[in-house]
Amino acid sequence: MRAIIGLGNPGTQYARTRHNVGFWVIDALVKKTNAQRGTTKFPALVHETHLGDTKVLLVQPQTFMNDSGKAVGPLSRFFGITGEDLLIVYDDVDLQLGELRRRDAGSAGGHKGMSSIIVALGTEDIPRLRIGIGSNRDAGLSSEAYVLQQFEKEEVVVIEKSIDEAAAVILGQETAAE
Repeated sequence: MRAIIGLGNPGTQYARTRHNVGFWVIDALVKKTNAQRGTTKFPALVHETHLGDTKVLLVQPQTFMNDSGKAVGPLSRFFGITGEDLLIVYDDVDLQLGELRRRDAGSAGGHKGMSSIIVALGTEDIPRLRIGIGSNRDAGLSSEAYVLQQFEKEEVVVIEKSIDEAAAVILGQETAAE
């Protein structure tokens, strides 16, 4: 069994913000794989599907971003899923808008949601796929204010394309830069 965890914030007021691109990828995967619609557990929305012979959980934590580990830790322990069998998908202000970057392990790089997961699991050996949301420095905002903004109209086309690319990477149809 594997789990793909898309990070974001629960609630309609956050649904289309930069910080929720991880949720968008899970939504895309649910559609592309015809996954069973989710139930709330651990506190997370958990969808079930199969990729080949492997059962895969598509997960949207319902904690706020900075507390993502409070959902991922219990879920991982309950299902016996180790760090290597996870893939965490989240936003990154240090990548250009729409850029994808995959790593198999490493520090949180300042991302508080990823940091919470690393603490909850006790390891940095967790694969992740980061999606560039553009830089807050260009916008003249703090990181906290920037990630809670919606994308500008002209950015939506780019980010929607990157969401499709991220889903394709996860499904093994493309590769992302390491």
